[in-house]
Amino acid sequence: MKKSILLTALLIGLGASPALAASGPYISGSIGPTFLEDSKVDGVSHAAGYDTGYALNAAAGYTFGMARLEGAIGYQRSDVNDVLDIPVSGAHVSIFSVMANGYLDFDIRDLPVKPYVMAGLGVADVDASLTYAGVEWSKSDTVFATQVGAGVGIDAGSNLTLDIGYRYFSPSKSEFHGHDLTIDSHMVMAGLRYNF
Repeated sequence: MKKSILLTALLIGLGASPALAASGPYISGSIGPTFLEDSKVDGVSHAAGYDTGYALNAAAGYTFGMARLEGAIGYQRSDVNDVLDIPVSGAHVSIFSVMANGYLDFDIRDLPVKPYVMAGLGVADVDASLTYAGVEWSKSDTVFATQVGAGVGIDAGSNLTLDIGYRYFSPSKSEFHGHDLTIDSHMVMAGLRYNF
């Protein structure tokens, strides 16, 4: 997945020139579906499967011509639909993250649509909750997290930019009652960015 994103970024770079956007601060917000990959527990594949969830993101940053740097907070939540291929109910995973992100924007023949690539790192609080036989089991773990992505910014006028993008989010393994749990996600986000 990461190799595909890097290849896409290279192809964009071959056919585009760096954006000459004015420097200045901005704020942004976005929302979209999140698709969690099946979790591995202690190396066992498909230990848990998930329904499509939702993701929220808010950020404040600064534009430096073709580059952007921002601090962002995010939240994801998905229900668990099976554990070891056995259907379950009343279980979910949520992820609260604080990230530092960097972006590279490109101009394509002065069109109002500007592709971008991005990468980020930070921390994520992963919370897993499962109710079984009337007993609720829950555990949270704070871990290191990374993300990469790509998308487009569309000039909407009045200092607004419509942002549509994809992100691959990967926290480090989380500890859940003595077991290592992997939770990676794919997000498709849409939102607005306001440039001051």
